[in-house]
Amino acid sequence: QPDQVHLRELGARTLAGDMHLEFLGEIPLDPRVRQAGDAGMPTALALPDSAAGASFRAIAQRVDALVMAPAGA
Repeated sequence: QPDQVHLRELGARTLAGDMHLEFLGEIPLDPRVRQAGDAGMPTALALPDSAAGASFRAIAQRVDALVMAPAGA
């Protein structure tokens, strides 16, 4: 579809930089992420010792830090 940005071609890190946005992180491809989501279970809880679970926790911590940062920081 011509109106969609093709992340597979650009990469999320590159796209974030091009848009002057902070890159929050990446989630490894793991079919268990979809399975956990389909079951209504957050990956960080369903797969706490997995690389995907650790990635989701790290991104959530980064988002929390950004949201809680003082204005203009």
